[in-house]
Amino acid sequence: MNLNASLLHLLRRASQAADFLFAAQCRDGQMTARQFAILAAVGANDGAPQSVLVEETGIDRSTLSEVMNRLDSKGLLTRQRNASDARAYRVHLTPAGAEALAAGSTAAEHVDRQLSEMTGPEEAAELRRLLQIIATSQPEAAPHRLRDPHTV
Repeated sequence: MNLNASLLHLLRRASQAADFLFAAQCRDGQMTARQFAILAAVGANDGAPQSVLVEETGIDRSTLSEVMNRLDSKGLLTRQRNASDARAYRVHLTPAGAEALAAGSTAAEHVDRQLSEMTGPEEAAELRRLLQIIATSQPEAAPHRLRDPHTV
């Protein structure tokens, strides 16, 4: 198989390139694209249980929990037991988390512009449309719904 003709391979490589661009914007190395996605989901759903964050980000529960532990240890979010369901946590941004989200949003917007410049605006819009189709076509593999591709 020619890897350069494989959609699977090309999607993985494109994801690596986007992650690299995001990391370059976050020069201090304090945030990954996945951490940003979680902060953005928490910012848009303050106080939501982790299950909502799984749906919003498409990140599986165990990975989400690991990343949230790191964000919690950095003081970027807090988790509180849900009063009506002691097994669930409600998640909130801290003031430092809100600052990190703002910085990450700026970095993500810059990366979006860089990616659009690589392809041109019409191709970028078409790529976004095609990626949304792929991302939402397998609900059991990606349990999230893309509402606004510019927010995450």
